Amino acid sequence: MQVKNAKNTTLVEQSYFARYNVLMNKPQKSAKKTHFIRFDNISSVQAAKLLLAIYVLVFLISQLFTFEKLPALIAGSGLELGWANFAAISLALLELAALPFLLGMRTSPLISRVSFASVFLALTGLAALEVLSGSSGQSMILGATFDLPGGSWSLSLLAALWILAIWSAYGSLLLRKSTKSAK
Repeated sequence: MQVKNAKNTTLVEQSYFARYNVLMNKPQKSAKKTHFIRFDNISSVQAAKLLLAIYVLVFLISQLFTFEKLPALIAGSGLELGWANFAAISLALLELAALPFLLGMRTSPLISRVSFASVFLALTGLAALEVLSGSSGQSMILGATFDLPGGSWSLSLLAALWILAIWSAYGSLLLRKSTKSAK
């Protein structure tokens, strides 16, 4: 049973119209642009971590794209096939494990430490494979997806990535110490 008032409308209809009138009389808020990533307040450490994460992700995707050919490519540089399989699997896992630290994900302290160590272990593995592949003349950075010649360019790229990794690690340690001292 619905209750009618003097205007011949129900109470439900009145409340709907009242809410509608209140909403329509409110001034419209100005539309703000939303940015997915804001670069106006990013620190140099965050920029270094982001750039390193992009490189590691490109390396990981290109290595996984033709992962079945990667152990044979590594074996061509002088490693036995069993060790080449181990190197290919561990390199892919280390690169994957490095991403939480580089992307600044909130994880447990144990996972953060493992991810922190994985950055340096992955870069060490890539550098070792590049030095080993110097005799074969093919770069191991992008796996078997791209047939790139090895040489000083790949070692220079890895040296730049090492600088970014050291910069991001040093900055993260300083940031952690400053937040602990502020408490």
